[in-house]
Amino acid sequence: MTTFRHLQRAVGEWSERQFGEQSAVNPLLGVGEEYGELVDQLDATDRVTAAEHDCVGDMLVFMADFCHRRGHEYQAAFEADGTDEFPFEDPLDGVAAAIGALDRSVLKRRQGIRLDDDRVGAAAERRALAAFLDHLGDFANRRGYSLETCIDVAWHEEVRHREWDGSSA
Repeated sequence: MTTFRHLQRAVGEWSERQFGEQSAVNPLLGVGEEYGELVDQLDATDRVTAAEHDCVGDMLVFMADFCHRRGHEYQAAFEADGTDEFPFEDPLDGVAAAIGALDRSVLKRRQGIRLDDDRVGAAAERRALAAFLDHLGDFANRRGYSLETCIDVAWHEEVRHREWDGSSA
């Protein structure tokens, strides 16, 4: 299955048409935004909803754009074992830790500091991406659905059809 390779290519092309050259920070912020919406959604109801699928799917779409703009291979991250990177019992804690690790690496690289830290750089980001996908996939599986279902909801049914006017950004 090459779902994540195809998603990265399609989202990357779409995002470049919509937003042109932009920092990978923007889609990374989008991942965090959708994580917050997911947690709010879970606080509102215990049952799985279309809004939950949309939040998870939007996180995956934003992360595909992050990978595209950062030069990471999304499919390789999906196929890698990231379960040991942040060993949390609650998979959403692992998702949050992985997002935080990506934030750390991107921030320190932008600031030009701690570049010799093993938590900063391309390898650290690849490990965090693998952990993000493993923990998010575990969360989805525990809730009774797959990441692919969420990609269908967010990307195939929604986002890819949007046309943004980036002039007001």
